[in-house]
Amino acid sequence: MNYRSQYFAAVIMTTIEAKPFLKDYTFVEKLGSGSYGAVYKAHRKTGARDVVAIKCVKKSNLSKREVDNIVTEISLLKKLKHDFIVEMTDFSWDNNFIYINMEYCGVGDLSRFIRSRKKLPENTCHVFL
Repeated sequence: MNYRSQYFAAVIMTTIEAKPFLKDYTFVEKLGSGSYGAVYKAHRKTGARDVVAIKCVKKSNLSKREVDNIVTEISLLKKLKHDFIVEMTDFSWDNNFIYINMEYCGVGDLSRFIRSRKKLPENTCHVFL
């Protein structure tokens, strides 16, 4: 391989973004994205084919402070068990991503719920609080 082809191969490799991948899961659709990464709907490839939400945090985008925030988030989610808090079921990582597996809630998020109704009655707010 000459210098020119090595250069173009290096350019191509750096422009190809790593895609989230977990060997036991099939990623179905992107549900949304936030400050640290994206959340995907996924299901197990074998067995019960449980549907989950997987938060994929791209490690190369993280500062030291943000890594600390992710570690804190995982620590808290491991301890929190409540009907109104999305439960973390597992977490893992590879060279490119940190994966946080959570229960899938197919009805959307609270923010979208509030925006769609513009105004909520007090008794509905009590349910969420």
